[in-house]
Amino acid sequence: MQCPGCGIESKATVKLCRCGYSQGKLSKSTAKVQEGPGTELEKLIPGVFKTGGCGCQAYRDQMNRWGVTECRERRTEIIDYLQSQAARWKVPGFVSRPVLGVMIDKAIKACDG
Repeated sequence: MQCPGCGIESKATVKLCRCGYSQGKLSKSTAKVQEGPGTELEKLIPGVFKTGGCGCQAYRDQMNRWGVTECRERRTEIIDYLQSQAARWKVPGFVSRPVLGVMIDKAIKACDG
């Protein structure tokens, strides 16, 4: 089942998702954060975030809420998510784990000063 809050696929019924979705509502902690690793990643691969219907914009916002430290800790999870969405993109080359890893590292570094 797909989370209505962020579009992330789950094997179980979505009642509580890491994006803040819970029982049909988004928590206050899901407020959009304008700057952060997600926004920096969007600057590197803007076409991906304009695809629509994939939950990438919500995931961008989630990455911004996580911030630099948590995005570093969740690097593999972020790569997994982006790779799972890659079939919707019409940008060849961005689907490999190493390329996605470099993009995420650049986005994090841009926020780390």
